[in-house]
Amino acid sequence: LPRQNSNSGRVRDYTIEVSTDGTNFNAITTGTFETTAAKQFTEFAPTKARYVRFVVTSGVLSNCCTVAELEVYPYNEATYDHATDAEVNNLLSKIEEYAPYMSDAKYSEATREALTNVLREADALVNTTAPKSSSMVALVIAKLDKAAEALVDVTKATAAKAEAEALTQEDGP
Repeated sequence: LPRQNSNSGRVRDYTIEVSTDGTNFNAITTGTFETTAAKQFTEFAPTKARYVRFVVTSGVLSNCCTVAELEVYPYNEATYDHATDAEVNNLLSKIEEYAPYMSDAKYSEATREALTNVLREADALVNTTAPKSSSMVALVIAKLDKAAEALVDVTKATAAKAEAEALTQEDGP
């Protein structure tokens, strides 16, 4: 449950990590919350863990963050919304569609890195033997689409820089 009395200090971006020993943690999902006072949920593949760590990577309107409540629910086969083969195949198609962008130098390194991170998350979801839910697959597809839309084409900027450098060399010191 986000902070209730202000947008400032609410969690924007987060990582959820798990551990069986409380020392060695592994990231199992990342995400971005909306700026709202409403209860928000995130879901990850069932995994064995004794410890769960919620890591805030950025906040709203400040460098500090608060969380009013944090709940972790156990996996429940009876209520789990299993992803269909069609949903998983759609995710595979998205991975294939966006994978070439990872090495396309026309996009900025930072935006390619962001897409690469989401592609890794998508690949991990596809390859896990743990159950996958429809909402997990839909969330990763939305993350992929968002990361692809955020790619910044630096072709014109690179050409303008080269042109400016050439003019500087022609003019001499």
